[in-house]
Amino acid sequence: MNIQLEKLEIIPALQHLYENEAFVLQRVKQFEAAFHLYQTTNIGFSDCLIQIESLEENCEVVTFDKKFSQLTGVTLLT
Repeated sequence: MNIQLEKLEIIPALQHLYENEAFVLQRVKQFEAAFHLYQTTNIGFSDCLIQIESLEENCEVVTFDKKFSQLTGVTLLT
């Protein structure tokens, strides 16, 4: 079973996780940056979070995903 959610459905869910005290985020600053990037690009949230955290840790990211490779610090493997 593959469930596809639209971005307009995912954004409120992520906002709820961020605002609700019942949830504790490991790295709030990185979540905020990834959430902003997600809202302003056509890149998936998990890819945004990977990019934000890898930049902070000075890690190189390589991918076969053309969309993901559009982000700073992400290299497309061909």
